[in-house]
Amino acid sequence: MQMRKKISVFFIMTCASFTIIMLIYTALAEWMKADLTQSRIFALFGVCAMVAAVISATDFIPAQSVLVRLAIDFADVFLTVFLLGGGVMKLFTFNMKTMLTVFGMLSAAFVGVAALVLANEIIHSGEINQKIAEMKRKN
Repeated sequence: MQMRKKISVFFIMTCASFTIIMLIYTALAEWMKADLTQSRIFALFGVCAMVAAVISATDFIPAQSVLVRLAIDFADVFLTVFLLGGGVMKLFTFNMKTMLTVFGMLSAAFVGVAALVLANEIIHSGEINQKIAEMKRKN
């Protein structure tokens, strides 16, 4: 994969996951008794960027199928958020209610980001196929 495309996917993953998480977090803030301070918002963005970096790093692991790739990526998300976000940065506590809520938020963000990355891939493959067709017509 080209470096420019990798950077583009990294930013799509980071920004889309941050947007989805912030929308859910804001909607559930009262119920979760969450504190949306500026430092917490920046910490959430940092965790989203770290998740994107970890996924980008594990893209080099060969996967036999799409399901295996999705499992690896979801494990990246889960481990990074729970270890970095919950463990190191103390963004949430480890009780059942919070962990289930965070797991639900992660799942929603994962599906949303995967859909956006897939849409991006489809758009780029369409552009590539169009260029190939144009080259064939010229020859």
